[in-house]
Amino acid sequence: CGVLEGSMETVPAALEEPIRTVRMPQQLIDMQIHAEMLSMMPGEMFGQLLDMLFKAPDGTALVLQKALEDEDLEAIVYQGHRLKGSCMLLGLRALTAVSGDIEKFGQAGDIKTLRELKEVLAVDIVDTVAALPAMAKLVEEVSV
Repeated sequence: CGVLEGSMETVPAALEEPIRTVRMPQQLIDMQIHAEMLSMMPGEMFGQLLDMLFKAPDGTALVLQKALEDEDLEAIVYQGHRLKGSCMLLGLRALTAVSGDIEKFGQAGDIKTLRELKEVLAVDIVDTVAALPAMAKLVEEVSV
């Protein structure tokens, strides 16, 4: 075997990242609402709306993340409501859902649940931003 008897060492298994489910753009974004919004305005204006949500330093989603980090309940409720409304209009369904939950649990003062939702929000932001180009392409293909 090549291993001397009595000298076998146990090697800890490498830590693995938990496997995240890859979500399809349609799971994150309502295609019909998104297509309607895209058809109502020039692409540049739509991009500006997205920047208002996601662009540093004062994008609504980022401001909400900061409020969650600071555990500032008043800001959490306010920013959660703002993000929910904007995302609803743009068809960003995952972010609409999580920001609605954040608003609700912020109003209840449930810091424990808000800490969990902070992580959900972070994942939903990354996944939604990543899905936007694919959704735009799907909308374009359907409308052609």
